[in-house]
This record gives sequence, structure tokens and C-alpha cells, in this order.
Amino acid sequence: MWPEGYPVELGGAGLADVDIPVFIVNGGDDHPYVETDDELAGAIPGARLVRIPGTDHLTVVPDSWFKEEVLYFLKNQ
Repeated sequence: MWPEGYPVELGGAGLADVDIPVFIVNGGDDHPYVETDDELAGAIPGARLVRIPGTDHLTVVPDSWFKEEVLYFLKNQ
């Protein structure tokens, strides 16, 4: 899954310069990603993180809560 090993550090210092709306959605059971999604969101000013409980990498997208959150985010930008 992670050829370089886990955890892979994403982004770096440049994430602090992001000046567009960022929406991060993750499944609550999407391991190992769920262990670091808050760090990613925290590195991007104003980023919004939503975890959908009871979903993983494959089941989060068809979940109705995912769709509601995406529409809310898009309507409020």
C-alpha cells in the first residue's frame, strides 16, 4: 500500500500557503489514512475535514452523508 513505508508525509510547508477552499472527506474506518487526516487538514488554512463514520476508502463516496457534506461545502464557497 505504501511502497515508501508508512506514514508518508504529505505536502510539507507549502500547504500553509494554500489560499483556496479545501474540503477533505475521509471514511471513519479508512485505516491508515484516518490516523493522519487531521494533520493534513490542520496544515491547510481553513481546510474543512469531515469523517464519515462506518465507512472506509471504498464505501465513503456512495454514502449519502458524503454527498450531503460535499453539496453543503460547494454551496457555501
